[in-house]
Amino acid sequence: MLPGLTEFVQFDAAAHIYTVAGVQRPSVTQILKDAGLIDTTWYTEESRERGRAVHFATEFLDENDLDWDTVLPPYRGYVEAWERFKEESHFLISRDSNGKLLIEYLLFQPVSGYCGMLDRVGTIGTIEYLIDIKTGGPQDWHGYQLAAYSQCLPNPHSRKRMTVHLRANGSYSTREHTLTAFPYDWQVFAAAAVVWHAKQRRRNSHVFTRSTVSAA
Repeated sequence: MLPGLTEFVQFDAAAHIYTVAGVQRPSVTQILKDAGLIDTTWYTEESRERGRAVHFATEFLDENDLDWDTVLPPYRGYVEAWERFKEESHFLISRDSNGKLLIEYLLFQPVSGYCGMLDRVGTIGTIEYLIDIKTGGPQDWHGYQLAAYSQCLPNPHSRKRMTVHLRANGSYSTREHTLTAFPYDWQVFAAAAVVWHAKQRRRNSHVFTRSTVSAA
C-alpha cells in the first residue's frame, strides 16, 4: 500500500495541463518530447484517440463498472486484451493509504518539478509492478517514462516496470524494464528534466527582458 499522493495535484484533461498548488508543471511526456526522446513521426489523431478511448475503457473495466456496449468496435479488442492480460498474469491492482485504487493515478516529483499519471501499480504474485498500458509497439522512451513515474513513489528502485502492449485482435505482449536498468533510465529522464527547466528559465528571462525594454 502506498501513501496518498494526489491531494495537491490537479489535471485539466482537456488542456492536458498539470498544476500543483496553482502552479503549472510539466508532464513526463512533455519533458521527453521536448528533449527529442519521443519520435512523434507516426503519431496520428486516430492513434491518440484510440489511446484515450482504450485507457478510459480499461479504467472502467478495472473499477468493475464497464458497460461493454459502450466500447466502440474498433477498440473492443484492445480492452479484451487488457482483460486477458490480467486474467493470465493474475495481476492485482494495489491501493494507496486512502483506499484509492492505483489506476490513472496523479503524481508529482517535487525535486525535479514534474507531474504525471501512472496507469497501474499492482502485484503479480509477490512482486510489485508499475505498469503502463500501450496501444502501440515498444519504444525505448517507455523505460524513461516509467522510471520517472517510479521516482514519484516510495522506494523507486524496488518495483519492476512493465509496458503491456494491447492489440486490436485481443492479443497482447509485454516488455519488462529491469531493475538494473532503472538507474540509467532515471538518469536519462532527470537530465532531460534539468534541460527542460533551464530552457523554461531562459524563455521566461527573455520575456522579462523584452517587457522591461518595452516599458522603458
